[in-house]
Amino acid sequence: MQEIDLAVIGGGPAGLSAAIYGASEGLKTVLFERSAGFGGQSASSSRIENYLGFSNGLSGKALATQAHSQAIRLGAECRPKSNVQGIAPQRDGRVLVTVNGEEWMAKAVIIACGLSYRRLNLPGEELRGIHYGTGATGAMKGKAVVIVGGANSAGQAAIHAAEKGAKRVDMIVRGPGLEQSMSDYLVKRIQANKVIHVHTQEQVTKLQGRDEVESIVLAHDGELDCDDVFVFIGSAPDTDAFRNISRDQDGYFITDDLFASQHGFSLETSMPGVVAVGDIRSGSVHRVATAVGSGAEAVEQVHQYLALRAAQKEGVFAA
Repeated sequence: MQEIDLAVIGGGPAGLSAAIYGASEGLKTVLFERSAGFGGQSASSSRIENYLGFSNGLSGKALATQAHSQAIRLGAECRPKSNVQGIAPQRDGRVLVTVNGEEWMAKAVIIACGLSYRRLNLPGEELRGIHYGTGATGAMKGKAVVIVGGANSAGQAAIHAAEKGAKRVDMIVRGPGLEQSMSDYLVKRIQANKVIHVHTQEQVTKLQGRDEVESIVLAHDGELDCDDVFVFIGSAPDTDAFRNISRDQDGYFITDDLFASQHGFSLETSMPGVVAVGDIRSGSVHRVATAVGSGAEAVEQVHQYLALRAAQKEGVFAA
């Protein structure tokens, strides 16, 4: 069993931020990411326009690549393809983390496992050309592209496809408009782009094609020919591996007011020494900047927790 100071579960913006701050502040930090790459959902964003300090915007992949390199440079160990199966409390206030058959003993844990993309749950989802949670990549010139969803990720994907030369981009939006779920700067860019066509109060009912997607059927507007379909219809918290930690009815970790009375740490979960950051917290704001900030804040709370545990062991406080 390997012993470390801090285990960070999840390699999105919140987890990368936590790994950077943990390692830079002297904690022996290991970052576990279940997939082959880092960046989480933000890595699929073709361009993040409103992240502080990047006046011309940057891609989610670029941000993730820089953050990953920074974490390694500052001393964090980053382990891709390492899926954490669960956490159990152990003696001395430490937490056992089991990863792909390996056992790690961590003094504290930051969970930043993020969200999983929701699927359409329609026949034909196995067809090539249907993509979940990723922007329009590859050759787009002359293609007919469908974007399903009306939030920022969908808007960024639509603009990116149009700028890459798609002949037509159809956005399928369940709501009455884009304004309720999308940033104003994206709405204006979509409205000004003649290649993008927005179908409101609409939904996909069928996916058609032989081996590759060839068309979709809409509830009201009928059939649309297409070459690629990019789906952004929301996410669900990826917390099923941690059923021994309290979650709300939707599966998000409960922190803040309900459990803060244990040690006074606002990000702590129902398991002492385990904090949750980023999108998997109940009531979280799903923004990259918020995730990065919560990762940094979590490390400060970990320091406070470790100091408290050390004081308890020395008898300064009652255990």
